[in-house]
Amino acid sequence: MKQLITIFGLALLLTACSKTPSEAYLARQGITVCGTLSDDNHQPVANAFIELHHTAKDPSVVQSRYQVGRTNNKGQFEVQGITQGQYWMAVVPKGQCNPKSKDENEARRVSVDVPNGTPSPQCKTQWQVVQDASCKVTVQ
Repeated sequence: MKQLITIFGLALLLTACSKTPSEAYLARQGITVCGTLSDDNHQPVANAFIELHHTAKDPSVVQSRYQVGRTNNKGQFEVQGITQGQYWMAVVPKGQCNPKSKDENEARRVSVDVPNGTPSPQCKTQWQVVQDASCKVTVQ
C-alpha cells in the first residue's frame, strides 16, 4: 500500500512538472498568429521583427504595449500571446527600411484583425505580408 501511494504521488508530481501546457497556461499565453514576410519581388525577408500593437480606443493612438515575432530565413514568423481584436502591425527589418523616427515607424503600420480562437501554440492565421521598396506594408 505504501508503494502504491508513493507511485501515485510520483505520478502526480510528474504530471505537475510536465512540459505539456495546461489550458490555464494557454489562456494566459493567448493565441498564436503566423505568416510570411516577403518583398515586392516575392523574396523572403529574413531577420525582420513583426510587431503587433493592440489598437487603442482612439484609432490615431497606438499603445506602446506590443507582442513581437521574428522572421526566419524563409520569411516565416509567429507571434504568440495574442488575444482577439484589432492590432497595428509594424515590420521592422534591418537595412533601408529602418525608420528614422517614431512617426515614420507608426506611419508604416497596417491594421490587422486577429480572429477569435482557443489559446494555443498552433497558428490561427497565415498572413502573407509584403513590404515593398518604399517600405510600405500590405497584408493579404
